Amino acid sequence: MKFYIADAFTSVEFSGHTSAVVIPKRKNFLPTEVMMKTADELRYSVSVFAIPSQERPPKGYDGIWEARYFSVNEEREFCSFATVALFQSLMDAGLAWPGKTYQLRTTERKIPVTIESGIIMMDIDDPTLEEVIGEDEKIAKIYQALGLNYYQEKQIFEILGQGALTPEVICSGSSKNITIPVATTEELNGIKPDYDKVAELCTKYDAFGFHVFALDMNKEKSGDKAVTYIHVRNFSPLHGDYEEAAAGVANCELAFYLTEHKLIRKPDYRDKKDKTYITCIQGEVIGRTSKVYVEVTSMGEEYIDGDPNIKVRIGGRGVVLVDGNIDISNYL
Repeated sequence: MKFYIADAFTSVEFSGHTSAVVIPKRKNFLPTEVMMKTADELRYSVSVFAIPSQERPPKGYDGIWEARYFSVNEEREFCSFATVALFQSLMDAGLAWPGKTYQLRTTERKIPVTIESGIIMMDIDDPTLEEVIGEDEKIAKIYQALGLNYYQEKQIFEILGQGALTPEVICSGSSKNITIPVATTEELNGIKPDYDKVAELCTKYDAFGFHVFALDMNKEKSGDKAVTYIHVRNFSPLHGDYEEAAAGVANCELAFYLTEHKLIRKPDYRDKKDKTYITCIQGEVIGRTSKVYVEVTSMGEEYIDGDPNIKVRIGGRGVVLVDGNIDISNYL
């Protein structure tokens, strides 16, 4: 069966987030045990197994792919960087094409994936706010796990006119992260986490990881778009990646936070073509720079209980490094 090694959220080899992609030539998935053993053998943080659906695609779609995701020790319901790696591998194999829209079916949901000028964009479940962490003592423990002093941070936020900013638990689909602001990119890049404390707090809040972003965002023109560039880091020690090179869904949740606190413009809900664009730059500190493209549209005028009522798409480019074959005929 064919396999690929691809870097996601980048167009440059040896950067972004690496994933293994396995495309067996069969109508059904391999047994779960075999996929788990294959993922263990490949040893990447996530391996994705994909087969083409035998069903006729729904209206508006050019095909259906079914996917299952495995880390070294567990099956995941979805992984955004592995999805970018998957569709880049499918394009390299001549099984998917630019300008087409596919329905991706995981174990729990159906996700539209569109290939737009080589950028793989996917619709993500609308993010929702689960908890505002508002007590100073609780907030201080989160910043302490990052090696930071919350009370100093709070003073800087107040100087910047952002004194109300605190960490929040935001979820999207099966993902949930603690979104955490810091003042500057320099400070962000200097973070040295206590991973035991990060893991303990992720367990406490039932979160996948800490998603930390810097408030010194830059807005630039990219073609006919105004794009906000923001630097982020993600720490997820409970899931094998102490620091993620790229975190797609966590950046979807970040878009919710930024819109909620009016740190970015909320698009006009009356104009479906009006969008706010963000590029999240991640992985610089670990030498695996990634760019996650985020696209925000408004679903309505009102903020309901703090919910900005937005829809978010995320995506990025990918590059295939290796393609080959896996022979497990003797095992099967």
